[in-house]
Amino acid sequence: MTPSLDWLWYGFAAALALAGLWLTYSALFRDRARGRRRCPRCWYSMEGIPSTTCPECGKVAKSEPALFRTRRRPRIACIAAVCLVGALTCWALPAWKRGGWPALVPNTVLVEVANLLPAQPQAAGSYPWESDLGDEAWLRLLRQEFNAGQRARLISRTLLAMGYTPREILRAPGVWPRHRPMPVKLVERSAAPELRFSFSEDESEPLTACKEGFVRPPAAGPMNIPLRVAFSAAPEFSFVATPSVLLVDRCEEACEAAVGPQWDSFAAHFLAPALEYTDAWRIRIADAAPRGRAAGFENARGPLGGPYNPILACIIEVVQDGRIIATATNAGVWTVMFRDATLLAQLDWKDDPPATLDPSRITLRVRGDCEKALGIWEPHAVDRHRKPLVWLGSFEYPGSRP
Repeated sequence: MTPSLDWLWYGFAAALALAGLWLTYSALFRDRARGRRRCPRCWYSMEGIPSTTCPECGKVAKSEPALFRTRRRPRIACIAAVCLVGALTCWALPAWKRGGWPALVPNTVLVEVANLLPAQPQAAGSYPWESDLGDEAWLRLLRQEFNAGQRARLISRTLLAMGYTPREILRAPGVWPRHRPMPVKLVERSAAPELRFSFSEDESEPLTACKEGFVRPPAAGPMNIPLRVAFSAAPEFSFVATPSVLLVDRCEEACEAAVGPQWDSFAAHFLAPALEYTDAWRIRIADAAPRGRAAGFENARGPLGGPYNPILACIIEVVQDGRIIATATNAGVWTVMFRDATLLAQLDWKDDPPATLDPSRITLRVRGDCEKALGIWEPHAVDRHRKPLVWLGSFEYPGSRP
């Protein structure tokens, strides 16, 4: 293989640049007055001459400060300009020999005009100039010659040209509290098989699946989610997607509240909590038998115009003789997903668990909890509503079912 002689061109460019800089300094700044009175035309020394008229050439200076000008040498300045242009040409010549004129385009300009999409031929045997810039952008991406901001700008422009907006790449809730991990989902289009998206590996919180999971919102500022994109068989490149998420401080602001007697009655029929004992006391909830489908809830319509589909995440207090003796945890169901499920809620006892317990003396106080509701809001549900519908009412239920 023939060794590259690019170093000769770079060395010649450096020599010309140094010569050009020295000549520029000599032509424009070296011959300063330094307190000497000189004729501004012929530069004759006028030390000791009281007037501003030059005895050598007869030039009359307009003022006394005009006798202290720096002497400029235009011819040397022109030579310096030629040297600097020559240095720039020698420096760019190896790149031009390797990649043609697109190799001379600076990175900052290239990311604003290049497109990573394959260009279509305008006529047989000819391609638009965008194709050359796109090829050069690919080469610089593969050689990692772009910084992080330039790389993100180039990829974002390309995705936008393909019709991919951040909302179409990444689905997320419209409103979400800052202190809770937020469900997100990547969207794939069958019309664009040359693209493949995935979550960035440097995400601080691991995702539960390849295409969906949870990310933690920032303490301040907008929601920026690092992603990776692969074009066809090319390596993956990282970029940042910013979904249109309104981050709030309270969970209640991220929910659509389902409150009122009708919602409380529905929650009581659907959850139908009851104490039961196997190896320990538990609360059975969302049992299929007593859900009250005959009570008119099967075809009821809610505020969203669809069937009843709230999240029934709640806290259940076990009350005996007016005193709370235990609290149920993890008592959350989503009526869309668990229409035929039965869940057992564990009990946290205030004191030691009793050896015997009479369910007939027990009352179960149930109240909706927004914090728990958002905890079971799944990533695949972010397409359903702008805000999750959450029951936030309360009801009381006997400890044993009648």
